Amino acid sequence: MILHLFYYLFLILVAILIGFFANLNPTIVTINYVVGQLAAPISVLIVSSFITGFLLAILFLSLPLIITRYKNRSLKRKLDKVNEQLIEN
Repeated sequence: MILHLFYYLFLILVAILIGFFANLNPTIVTINYVVGQLAAPISVLIVSSFITGFLLAILFLSLPLIITRYKNRSLKRKLDKVNEQLIEN
């Protein structure tokens, strides 16, 4: 219960810091990419880049975990089959 409270307080603190950061960096920046361009405040671009990188890192770091869980389930099924065969004999 207290851990959840600290988690929510941390999220609120991060949101406030992002708000201050956005307020201090109102400069509009234009980004040109292949299919067009985008004009947005630099703070929005920095925060969105950070969030995108964070989500990509979570995705790529979780792939080995998912593969390992799949292998563990497969090995557990094999072990259960071998145990059943041993019990029958």
